[in-house]
Amino acid sequence: VFMLVTFGTALSSVINFFLSSQGQISAVGTVISSGYGFICGAYMPISSFGEGLQKVIAFLPGTYGTSLVRNHALTGVLNEMESEGIPSEVITSLKDALDCNIYFFDNKVSMLMMYLILIITIMIVFQIYLDLKLPDYMSNITLLIQKEGSHIKDILTEGSYMLLCALGSLLSAIIVGFFTTLLSANFSLNIRNKIFKKVQSFSMNEIKKFSPNSLITRTTNDVTQIEMFLAMGLQLLIKSPIMAVCAIIKILDKSISWSILTGACVIILLITVITLILIVFPRFKIVQKLIDNINGVTRENLTGIRVIRAFNAEKFEQNRFEKINSDLTNTQLFNQRCFALLNPIINLIMHGQTIGVSIIGAILIEKAGMIDKIT
Repeated sequence: VFMLVTFGTALSSVINFFLSSQGQISAVGTVISSGYGFICGAYMPISSFGEGLQKVIAFLPGTYGTSLVRNHALTGVLNEMESEGIPSEVITSLKDALDCNIYFFDNKVSMLMMYLILIITIMIVFQIYLDLKLPDYMSNITLLIQKEGSHIKDILTEGSYMLLCALGSLLSAIIVGFFTTLLSANFSLNIRNKIFKKVQSFSMNEIKKFSPNSLITRTTNDVTQIEMFLAMGLQLLIKSPIMAVCAIIKILDKSISWSILTGACVIILLITVITLILIVFPRFKIVQKLIDNINGVTRENLTGIRVIRAFNAEKFEQNRFEKINSDLTNTQLFNQRCFALLNPIINLIMHGQTIGVSIIGAILIEKAGMIDKIT
């Protein structure tokens, strides 16, 4: 609920900046509030939405906040139903319908995980707030240095506030890193457990259809990739939108020219990232198949090592492995080289934006009156 209010207020502030009348601002605020209420399930259960939309909504932190509120509100009723002998299947279906049970890609999210998600989100918001306060204190220090009659005590006070913000941001980052690691490790544990149980239920024909090589990759490499995505990507998925909205709000208060420049840089960056994803993503599918082949050849060499030695086929198997390994290496090298272009492009855009802000600032100062220049 807290995150719902935060996201809705930030988005409303950005959009309302371009509106002129109070009626337009009120109408837009109502639409945004209603939309966010529906998205997080505050007004109606998300179980009534389509399956695809439910998967998207599962990424929003506010979804788990509303689910926790429903769980605590309905605990007494559900316990009473269970004590009356109502079948557990009926109670589970009721929980699913009322969003007491939230599923992340068909995996039930426990109450502990919901609390962890909310703690992570709140700490990330707190970290963003501290990071965005640092430039304000730096600006105050600059003004105190330029102002006549300033005391060193005032400058040290502002500097101490900056230091406290930096330490608070560091502490928040440590807490977020710990809880995201715990969250991703628990999620991957459940995924591996379900994959193992599912594979155990396969018949021999089904195992041959999937091939043991593919099943090994699904259980090990794929789950590890998901765990890394949750551990690293969860912070970015929550932090980046909030940071972007808050930064845009701060820029809008300064100059529309700087806002246009920032918007252009963001668009260029998005186009670059989307282009790289479109180029590299098909090759990641090929990588998965090549990893299956590597697993297959390795298993055959280990299980059939006596046969290979008996027929003196070591050289043949070595050449076979080197060919598959070279294909995987070359594909991964292409992918990594494409992603290696991202850092220079990001730095170029960021430094270009810095130069652009300086140029626009110089032009604004040049066009300002004498009194505005002094102040």
